[in-house]
Amino acid sequence: MGARRGFQEAVLAIVKKIPPGKTLSYKDVAGRAGNPHAYRAVGSILNRYDAKKWHIPCHRVVRSDLPAPRPGLYFVYAVLCGNGAIYIGQTGNLQKRWMQHRNGTASDYTRRYGARQLFHYEQHGSREEAVQREKWLKTGFGRKWLKREWKAGRTRQAGGTPGGYRWGSKRKLHLLKKEGAL
Repeated sequence: MGARRGFQEAVLAIVKKIPPGKTLSYKDVAGRAGNPHAYRAVGSILNRYDAKKWHIPCHRVVRSDLPAPRPGLYFVYAVLCGNGAIYIGQTGNLQKRWMQHRNGTASDYTRRYGARQLFHYEQHGSREEAVQREKWLKTGFGRKWLKREWKAGRTRQAGGTPGGYRWGSKRKLHLLKKEGAL
């Protein structure tokens, strides 16, 4: 019982320290609290507390439904920015890179305009393949293809979802926008 209580207190302390305009995933919070596999418990803990009464910014904890990094696996991804533009990049660790974009530490462009949604990603077996595909997607034809696939609902959706929130996802999105995290 004491270990569970200690984990709960650690989670609440970590979430209280997330600065306005920044977010962490449930998995990141669980890892910082000492048990990286207990990310579902983080959601349960945050759901039990009245955020207003205890001054816990639960809305700054977001879901991470991206594939885990594996050796020899590279990703090309497309991010919808706050100004409506599409940012295209490639990485070996999609989860980490998405959180960097969300926190404004990945690129000057997404720091300036914000990363609203990771709306497409592709897996490749080598860095060279990923770079080649990234270059093609950045061409006029590639961007047209990407927009057409996205509008048709055929892109690989990932990340960018705010996750559950006791007072509704619209309220959570409103709070994150107000703080500049979206």
